[in-house]
Amino acid sequence: MKKLLLILCPILLIGSSGFANKPRVNFSYNQFYSLADGPYIETYLQFDASSLHFFATTDGSFRASVDVLMIMKNKDDIIDFRKYELNIPLVDESAKNQFSFIDQQRFAAQADTLDLEITIFNSSYPDEAIRHTESIVVQFDKSAIQLSSIQLVEKFERTNQPGPLTKSGFNITPYVDNFYPSSINQITFYVEIYNAEKVLGRDEGYLVQSFIEVFETGRTVSALTRFKREQAKPVSVLFNEFDISQLPSGNYNLVILLKDKNNEMIGSTRAFFQRSNPQMRLTESEFANIMIANSFVEDITNFDSLTYYVKALGPISTQSQRELAFALVAKKNKAILQQYFLHFWLEHNPLQPREAWRQYHIELCKTDAAFKTPVKRGYESDRGRVYLQYGPPNSMVPSYNEPSAIPYEIWHYYSINGQRNKRFVFATRDIVTNEFDLIHSEVVGEIQNPRWQSVLYNTVLWDVDPEVIEGGWGSRSWDYLKNPP
Repeated sequence: MKKLLLILCPILLIGSSGFANKPRVNFSYNQFYSLADGPYIETYLQFDASSLHFFATTDGSFRASVDVLMIMKNKDDIIDFRKYELNIPLVDESAKNQFSFIDQQRFAAQADTLDLEITIFNSSYPDEAIRHTESIVVQFDKSAIQLSSIQLVEKFERTNQPGPLTKSGFNITPYVDNFYPSSINQITFYVEIYNAEKVLGRDEGYLVQSFIEVFETGRTVSALTRFKREQAKPVSVLFNEFDISQLPSGNYNLVILLKDKNNEMIGSTRAFFQRSNPQMRLTESEFANIMIANSFVEDITNFDSLTYYVKALGPISTQSQRELAFALVAKKNKAILQQYFLHFWLEHNPLQPREAWRQYHIELCKTDAAFKTPVKRGYESDRGRVYLQYGPPNSMVPSYNEPSAIPYEIWHYYSINGQRNKRFVFATRDIVTNEFDLIHSEVVGEIQNPRWQSVLYNTVLWDVDPEVIEGGWGSRSWDYLKNPP
């Protein structure tokens, strides 16, 4: 089975309304491949007009502009450089704060590892700059089937006039976010498939499966699955959408799988997104007909133990499941809790729910032993929650006596939910309590704080932009994060 690079589309808010004169802007990027020019990176900056400074023009309308500097590096070598003024279309006063606009750029991926440096500032306030760096790993194997990133789409239209937003005969406006509020009921996406003809042979058939899975459990949402038979070509395009009006609030992955005629997986990619849909909630009717007789749950008769077990499912539950479990625990009805508990494990492993619970219970005991605090069970702590949700890290660097730093740990995962080389940073001000808080993670969906070192070194930052903080003599945190053992 050939394995492909799994490419995610990270979304990062790199501006904040909390700082005067700074624009609010979302950043995202995708990876694609051109048969003529090779792999390239497509970047998106989405600006919130309400955070910009508009000035009246002589004709009574308003305009705004921002300066953008983008530098693409490979180690210390600059391989591309863009500096430009981005002008916002003229609007009248009533509309100037009620829209957003997108700037899209394309960079040739001339190396396997790229560092993108972005500087953004309002033209009239050059000292109030926003700075952001992004490390990008580029892997394109010409001998294997490859997929582009999944591009989330806000809107699209057919066109005969190619432009900066054009792909495959469409002008595609990217959806530069991974959050879908209840007001949006469609998730539209675009993916390119490369090298199928070279690997499988001209016009050889293969299957494309698109589906949405629960982020925490990997369980496929059965109503949101599609199949398409495709014939091998140098480049194929998948342009589709799902109706997510009935999708409950929670974290999800949009997944694309390719399978050959032997049903072997030959390629995959996925994109993380969050859904807010308060009107769609799990209810007791979902498991009202579950029979606990002759099941492993029938043996869990102690109410306190049952309550603990239901609460401890939190790290591997969806948002809707956590909300429902909290409500059921408050009712203090043992029979209903038993039904919910059995239903939960039948959802996770329909064939062997008892074994699935047994394995989880073993890990639950480990978190109690390692991460329990005077006021929290292991699963309630940040480290325990991460351990149960993602499994044990591949490496863990403890640093409890570094000069000028509070005690901290950095966990490193080689692969985590389809993402590669991701870290978590935990810190505590009192190691005696064993209470370590998560202060930063590189994993999509987790807390991300580019200035996490300021927490470790208790640094007061007058310049809010630097991401690397000098911790003083003996500081090792940045090296531990970037170069784990």
